[in-house]
Amino acid sequence: MRYANRSLAGTLAVFVLALPAFAQTQNREYTVVSGSAPPDPTNTLPLKTTRIARFTTDEGTWMSLSLSPDGRTILFDLLGDFYTVPITGGKATRIMGGNSLDVQPAYSPDGKKIAFVSDRSGSDQLWTVNPDGSNPVRISAVGAVDRALDRSQCGPQMANTYKSARPSTISPAAKV
Repeated sequence: MRYANRSLAGTLAVFVLALPAFAQTQNREYTVVSGSAPPDPTNTLPLKTTRIARFTTDEGTWMSLSLSPDGRTILFDLLGDFYTVPITGGKATRIMGGNSLDVQPAYSPDGKKIAFVSDRSGSDQLWTVNPDGSNPVRISAVGAVDRALDRSQCGPQMANTYKSARPSTISPAAKV
């Protein structure tokens, strides 16, 4: 029994002594810095950014994907921001980000617009944006929605693809 206790104590001592070395070899995959996100006039959420988190990853979960009509670019959402990456692989580029939760991006058939769901106006609504992330335009005005875009119907009738939206709730001024 005495040898078993020494063996256990020796194993624990090696483990405890190895912890600092192990902790030092771990690479930090994110940073948090003071500052605020660039202003976004379409974001009416009352949240004020006081820190910015930067991270690197090569995987994600609970993401939505959309392939550009020319087959060259994959558009995806990750943690409420939109990114594009070439179909051949490479580094992803963020095209939209901020305090709002932007999800379920879908290219229009002509590739000139992206439809998505966002809470940037205070509740989940259907929005469109240019493929570079510029010029976001809200095209729905519904109370509660289910975040369900029907990607098979995106295009000129993009406003009607939002399953919770009724034709009367789509802004008549929206150019889709």
